[in-house]
Amino acid sequence: MAVADNNRTDSIYGLATPLGRSAISVIRVSGASLPVGFMSSLSLSNRPNTRFVKTIKFKELSDQCLILYFKSPNSYTGENIVEIHCHGNPVIVTEIFEWLEGFGIREAEPGEFSKRAYLNERITLDQAEAISFGIEAGSLKDLASMDAFRSGKLAKKIEKILKACEGMLIVLESQLDFSEEEDVDEVKKEEIIIGLRKISTDLNEILKNYRPITKKQLKPKIVLAGKPNVGKSTLFNYLVGDNVAIVSDEPGTTRDVVRGDLYLDGVEVEIGDTAGIRKTPSEVERAGIEKTTSAVEEANVVIWVSDLSDLEVSRPRCEIWVGNKLDKTNKTSSFICDLLISAKTGEGVDLLINEVKKRVKIDDSYHLVSERIYKKVSNSAEIIAQSLGGDDFYEKAAQDLRDVLVLIKDIYGDFSNEKILDEIFQNFCIGK
Repeated sequence: MAVADNNRTDSIYGLATPLGRSAISVIRVSGASLPVGFMSSLSLSNRPNTRFVKTIKFKELSDQCLILYFKSPNSYTGENIVEIHCHGNPVIVTEIFEWLEGFGIREAEPGEFSKRAYLNERITLDQAEAISFGIEAGSLKDLASMDAFRSGKLAKKIEKILKACEGMLIVLESQLDFSEEEDVDEVKKEEIIIGLRKISTDLNEILKNYRPITKKQLKPKIVLAGKPNVGKSTLFNYLVGDNVAIVSDEPGTTRDVVRGDLYLDGVEVEIGDTAGIRKTPSEVERAGIEKTTSAVEEANVVIWVSDLSDLEVSRPRCEIWVGNKLDKTNKTSSFICDLLISAKTGEGVDLLINEVKKRVKIDDSYHLVSERIYKKVSNSAEIIAQSLGGDDFYEKAAQDLRDVLVLIKDIYGDFSNEKILDEIFQNFCIGK
């Protein structure tokens, strides 16, 4: 059961939609007791659980907004929540932020809405994590792989293991009272070992069918690597459809990893343009090359880009080797790289994209679950495995089950450690 946080009595606001221009923006406000002036300005004092359109006036402008009001405890956070749906102009959004702060409402910390929902027992910790990873998922397959985690199917399996551990601990503790009667001990010991093995099997079944995830793992990573001036930045700009990376004839102009996003058949991937790899006296350029090395090591797909007029003698370490600047080379020539392209004209880039698609397919043969939950299940499985033999069987098995119960109950947040809660929720977005 979650522990109420009596210090969280202030009201908070957060943008629940992405930054930038859009048809509408949604701003959430939550508080156990929202400021009287704010409630009066929106005519909400006597209108619980309602929706209506209202014109909000600011210093120099006004905007017609849709107002939704969810009265405590029937809201996401369990507190009073007001949603303001305004026109999606950043200027209007900024005006609303300043207007809210005028009532003493502060901007929410990352994940604070979900944290309050947990503290007010509206959701469990595993449900909060499932919400966060569901938002971050980069593909339909990611979401499908998280289905058991997000829908609560995994929680039911863990709840079953929890009850089995509690039942077994009761048997063990009662058995300790009769430890001097050998006949009873032998019978009970076999039953307990069978029970422990069943718990062990159930825990290992979860470990077999689930994999831990972090937000970094949700996007496959593609990296463009190669020598300086081979056209990596030109290819990067062509792929992301924008002039993000600097293109210059001067070697070593890329000093950091420039990143962008692509959508390939419904899969969101991250692509990085890196510093050209060469020996250089420049300390700054060497730092950029070190970042290139790290990016290559972390990448799912490395595309090595070469200048067709200066090809490497042997194949570089990469998944796809492309020869660039086809527009400047005799097209009838034969080369040893995988593909010939022109990043400048786009010739051959469609073939490169098809090759990338083949290599970023997500393995959906197993389910995904948060790293925190996976570690607790894994640690529980190790403890149970060690309790199946050795001296002082009953005492050790009882203590092991107590330790496992602590781990499993922590999955649902059966603790009040504020530091751990902050670590879990700090990676959420502001408005969640």
